[in-house]
Amino acid sequence: MAETAVLGTYLSMSDTADGTYKKLYGMNKVPDMSSEADKIDVTNLQDKNKRNIPGIMDLGEPEFDFFNDDTATEPTTGDMLMNSYKALRAAELARQVKWFKLIYPDHTGFEFSAYVSTTRTGGGTGDALQFKAKMMINSNITDIAESAETGS
Repeated sequence: MAETAVLGTYLSMSDTADGTYKKLYGMNKVPDMSSEADKIDVTNLQDKNKRNIPGIMDLGEPEFDFFNDDTATEPTTGDMLMNSYKALRAAELARQVKWFKLIYPDHTGFEFSAYVSTTRTGGGTGDALQFKAKMMINSNITDIAESAETGS
């Protein structure tokens, strides 16, 4: 059994669930992805032990880190959005829900819709221009198992 590196993971974006997905350029950090449920205490006076059942799922607000590429005159090159900041910021300002696919090198991943908010991160003299994209998830997170995705 071989371990798999995170290198090669990508996030792609579309206007609709069935639309054309374009890879977002420059992602350099992927957040933890979880759909942990709240615990609901259902212990009653006949129980000897505390009992819980799963409640509402808390999908959190995953935050992706990107390097910025503002050299591209056109924001799209082939199947990739070269200026990811410009595309994500436009969605934020328009308050548009976008669809996302997060695909790992083992061809598994997640699909979800979200509102996005962007933050230009601070830096110093020798740092590359970066930004964060925080997702306010608007749907269920669907598992993508053994996808044949190649970036679309």
